[in-house]
Formats: sequence, structure tokens, C-alpha cells
Amino acid sequence: MNFTFPFFVLIVFVSSGKSQAETFLSSDLKFHTQELLISSGDTARELYESLHVKEVEASLVAGLWFKNDEFLFCWVEPTGDYFCSVYLDFSGKGRLSSFHRDVDYGKGDPVEYIVKKEVKGEGKLFPMKWGMDLVVEGALAEFLRSKIYRAPYDKSRKIYRGEQIACSKHQCLVRVPFSKVNPGDGAIGLD
Repeated sequence: MNFTFPFFVLIVFVSSGKSQAETFLSSDLKFHTQELLISSGDTARELYESLHVKEVEASLVAGLWFKNDEFLFCWVEPTGDYFCSVYLDFSGKGRLSSFHRDVDYGKGDPVEYIVKKEVKGEGKLFPMKWGMDLVVEGALAEFLRSKIYRAPYDKSRKIYRGEQIACSKHQCLVRVPFSKVNPGDGAIGLD
């Protein structure tokens, strides 16, 4: 599937902040080097439960379980806390890192990890039949935009548009397709 952003899709999110379903999950987010961490437990739990991939127990940490989709990695710690991460690839072209291409996802440049602090913010996750759209604003969007410096830039609209990430000056849209969806409606279950 080609997930390059048509302009009208970006306008829907940038202008109105609403998805087709007008339903979203909100989450605290942290961005450090190449990792975008979804740190709100309830939201991460919804994502974990919605992934239709095999649940695996980590062999080195008793009680740590994870689900690894192509672009989304979620885990539950022995304490019962849930987290999910999306990783950017290192090309700067607005792509997510795929588990099939980078099996450990890589945490980014070690020097950048030590020298730079994580950027915190909030985001809205819009469940779709094929995965989710994640919209971030403010300082977190500016940091994310700096990471996609090689993505095509539309001068007339002032938007960087990569394969899975598109950014205006103060807002970014991250498109996270799931490799397997529920044969029913396939959307993230929101109870």
C-alpha cells in the first residue's frame, strides 16, 4: 500500500483536527532521537490490545510482554504499565522504521541521545480501519519536522510530505499502518 499523503488528507487534519470517524485517543508523547513514545497507559493499552499480531514474552525480562507490528512496537511491563513506540528511519525522508528492515529499530545516534533532552508533548491518535493517524503540535511537531529534512517540500503549501510523516510549520501527521487488521472492521476498539 502506498501511504504517501495526498494534500486533501493533510488539510483535513491540519485544518479541522478531526478524522473521518471523529473519534480519537489522546496521549502524552515523548520524542528522543528516533523514537516517538506513546506514554499514556490507557491509550497504549488500547493500541496493544488492538494489534492483531502474536503476543510474545521477553526472554530476558520475566513478566515483560510485547507485540511487534511492522511500524508499531507495544509492550506491557511486569508492573502492568503499557507503552508503545513508533521509530523513524534514519533517511530524513519522512518514513517510519520497519521491523522488517531494522529488527532492533535502533534508538538513534548515541551522542544525540546523551546530549539532547527528550521533547515532550501531547498527541491525538485517530483510529482507522488500516491503522492510525497521529497528530502532534507545538514543540513536538517542530522537533519531528526537523527529523524529516529530506522529505519533499511543497513550497506553495509550506508542507513537508514524506511517506508516512507530513509536517506544516507547527503540526505533523504521522500515518501508522498496521500489518494485520481485524477481518471485521479492523479499527482500534474504543470501549
